[in-house]
Amino acid sequence: MARVIVAPAGSALPIDVDAVVVEDDTHLVLGADPVPRETHEPPDGLLKRAEATEPKLPGSVVVAGSSPVRFHAIVHDLNLEPSWKEEWVVGAIAAVLKEAERRKLRSIALPMLGTLHGSLEQRRFIDLLAGVLAEIALQDPGDIWLVLPAEAESAALEAVQELGWELRG
Repeated sequence: MARVIVAPAGSALPIDVDAVVVEDDTHLVLGADPVPRETHEPPDGLLKRAEATEPKLPGSVVVAGSSPVRFHAIVHDLNLEPSWKEEWVVGAIAAVLKEAERRKLRSIALPMLGTLHGSLEQRRFIDLLAGVLAEIALQDPGDIWLVLPAEAESAALEAVQELGWELRG
């Protein structure tokens, strides 16, 4: 089983990470890079390209960049209310872990998916993560930095302690 290290967001990385997971939606809007980029493409070309883009499948992962790799965990469909489902969170966790193993990555930073842009309770996310880790058969599990929000709920911290995960910060 993978080693889970739990530390708050904004703290010094407790481990070197090969990949960073971001909570995202089917059109990759929520996880978009907030830094504007200059483009020479006319606005009508940008709009046409955006309209032609197929939505991503909820519960999947889209890989971008390198050093560290950026995993877009698709857990939201902004056309629905609520925008997330537990099965999408579970599917995205499993997809991230399998993709990390396929790429032979040793460590990933994983936020509490569904809690940032959705209303999934932190304690429930930890239960879902623990369930996926127990069920998924990874040949060479790496380390997971579970990124806690700045204000982690006491129930989430209790769950981490119950599971025996390493708590830092």
